[in-house]
Amino acid sequence: MEDDDESTKGEAPVEALHHKWWTWFISYCKRKIEERKAKNQEGDPIVKAARSTVRATWIIAGFTIILVAVNYFQLKEMKQSGADSSGQTNQMLEQYRRQVAQLTRQAGDTHDLAVAAKAQSDRTKTIADQAVIQANAARSAARTAIDTLHVSERAYIVTGMPRLDTDKKSVVITFINTGHIPSGLVQVVKHEALANTDVVPHVDVIPHFLIGTDVAEKHWSRRQIEAIIPGIPQEVGTIFDQMSVDKLNSGMQQIIVAGYVSYNDGFDSSPQRRWPFCFRTLYVLKIKQLIMTPCDPNVFIPKLELIDGYPNNEEKDDSLPPN
Repeated sequence: MEDDDESTKGEAPVEALHHKWWTWFISYCKRKIEERKAKNQEGDPIVKAARSTVRATWIIAGFTIILVAVNYFQLKEMKQSGADSSGQTNQMLEQYRRQVAQLTRQAGDTHDLAVAAKAQSDRTKTIADQAVIQANAARSAARTAIDTLHVSERAYIVTGMPRLDTDKKSVVITFINTGHIPSGLVQVVKHEALANTDVVPHVDVIPHFLIGTDVAEKHWSRRQIEAIIPGIPQEVGTIFDQMSVDKLNSGMQQIIVAGYVSYNDGFDSSPQRRWPFCFRTLYVLKIKQLIMTPCDPNVFIPKLELIDGYPNNEEKDDSLPPN
């Protein structure tokens, strides 16, 4: 306890001395400032201006020194930055050179690849051309095979020699499929005529059928057949009411049957086929025998169409059923 009191008593004179000294210093500064202020107020204006100039000069000099220092440090920094930038630029240039070298190598590789690709393309084009040629040849061969198959297998409708039946007063025409497949729909358009003549034959063969003679019968008809199968003929007959055995056997009467058979040959894509036919009776004096003989359809069909009024005046089909 005694030590604390003595310590406190020792510090008190020191604090009092410090306070006294600080108070004196402040009072001295205030007195000097007031004296300078009073002196400045009482002095010569020229001196005041000189002093102001000196102060301004010192201030400017200070700012100049500061600016010089700032510029010095800026210049130093710029030099350091320039050195760093130069190093970075050199590094960038070196990197660019490496990239250019790599791009050059890549360009060379690309050129080699392009050359190889062109060679491959040429080989591929050659192969493609050969493939096209082979495909065309195969297509042509296939087309030839199809055409050959068509020609060899298609239905061919022809007419056999007509059969004259004087008892039934009819002429029967047989239609035959000489192909290998059944035909499609068949349509027969036939023209018939019977003519009497007063001309006594004086040659072995009666001349061609004379349209200008007395035509006792004239008619045309149409007949449709679903199909004609190879080996199974179809017969189409015509009745002649005015037929006379005596006149036929004396050559004083003639019969003619002509027309067209239109049909599909069994292939759906094929056009409609057409087969003309023409037959007439002839009495041969030398052997005294009546026969049926072919005639020219291009000559007789137009004449028959003229006298029977085709395509008008169609008569009901009077075909005879097969025997």
